[in-house]
Amino acid sequence: KAEDLMNFMYEIYHSGRLDESVKPDATTYTSVINAWARGGDGKDNARNARRLLDSMLYKYDAGEDDMKPNIVSFTAVLNAAVNCPPQDQSLESVSDEEAFDLEMDEREGPYGIALRTYDELWNDSYGLRIKADHFTFATMLQVISIHTAANSGERRQFVERIFEDACSAGQVSSFVIRALQKACPSRDLLARILGSQKLVQSIRSVNELPRDWSRHVGREKRFRFLDDRKRSRDSKQRKRHRK
Repeated sequence: KAEDLMNFMYEIYHSGRLDESVKPDATTYTSVINAWARGGDGKDNARNARRLLDSMLYKYDAGEDDMKPNIVSFTAVLNAAVNCPPQDQSLESVSDEEAFDLEMDEREGPYGIALRTYDELWNDSYGLRIKADHFTFATMLQVISIHTAANSGERRQFVERIFEDACSAGQVSSFVIRALQKACPSRDLLARILGSQKLVQSIRSVNELPRDWSRHVGREKRFRFLDDRKRSRDSKQRKRHRK
């Protein structure tokens, strides 16, 4: 396991047998968080990813400056939640004690972990002065899409909130729009969020939206055009035809 190797390196460094070059740092920890996000057994991916993020935060607070998490660290925890199976648990027809246990499981499950991680990042709870980027918002919308019921008030509430946050941060990219389209429970809500029924039908680029919404998104086509892959294929076909 990548985490076992990282822990071994950390132990060797602290034993004084090897120099600073083998000490795991924030990049190492984030790589292992990404490994948990994409691998593992799925069920505990988010919990293991968050455990490593907490370890980074603890070490950084204790004075290890090279352990400062970055935006990739936080987003990787959200991605781990995306790759966890949704919890299919109902509070109906259970005792109060069982209901409490289910609520606790949900709080510490993938969805609860993702919400807590996102809120801490958005509110800068640890004074890290790092900002969510468009990958963060797109990933959080994926979490909402997977871990909330399609027609629930919770889905509507958080879809609107996450997209409003993305607009406020100037981080609405093509990735965010695709995730929004998938997470949005109705076309009417999507039209209200985007401000136009026409955009629900035919939006092709974030350049069609208020400029302020994407002011911090890069100019690369893949970040700005929803059908960039199709555009690329069409362009290649036109070039072959000219030949």
